Amino acid sequence: MAAKLNKITIYITSTEVFFNRDADGNSVFDEKLYKKAYNIVTEGRRCKADKLRFNEDKCRCIAAGLLLNYALRQEKVDNHSEIVMVDIIKACDGYDKSYDYKIKYQKKGKPYFKDYKELNFNITHSGKYVACAISDKPIGIDMEGNRKDVCSVARRFFNKDEAEWVCIAESESEQKERFLKIWTFKEAYSKMTGDGIALCLKQPYFQGLKNLNVIEKSFEEYRICVVKK
Repeated sequence: MAAKLNKITIYITSTEVFFNRDADGNSVFDEKLYKKAYNIVTEGRRCKADKLRFNEDKCRCIAAGLLLNYALRQEKVDNHSEIVMVDIIKACDGYDKSYDYKIKYQKKGKPYFKDYKELNFNITHSGKYVACAISDKPIGIDMEGNRKDVCSVARRFFNKDEAEWVCIAESESEQKERFLKIWTFKEAYSKMTGDGIALCLKQPYFQGLKNLNVIEKSFEEYRICVVKK
């Protein structure tokens, strides 16, 4: 694997391609494309998708498999972009099963490569997007979009200083921005450690920034945070 792992690239794909619009403007599931993608990804990914009820969730699950395969292939290329948009069709066409590394799970569900423990990855999804990051160190990624009643959620889950920082903001948009800044960090941190969000909500945001490699990005109406040791 290339030394590029020291610089994190965030790979993002959209599941919109799985849904077309009919003459009346209604969303129509593209079952043909879904089956093509479904038949390409690993058995483990297919089993996960089969357990999901809604097509939107199934598509995010399968897209995650496509995206991880694409990201692993691209990590051998000298590509230093911070965010790379990945087209589902191209990910399908270029799929390489030699990069379907066996995935195992820790006790609390954190995934890792069975035979490549020096290689770390993490996946997140929100709305129509799925994102992935790969590193030579433990890593976590979170993407969050629209949230409502951020002050009440902040007071419930954040410590006093964090909640005050969120709620003291003058505008609703700034409150949301501050909330997502903290929430995505805590979520990404929990995924990096594998301890789970319930425990990691106690990790102080302002203190945590000093001790970790934290990458924060805005993407459309979404907030992305990557935490790496």
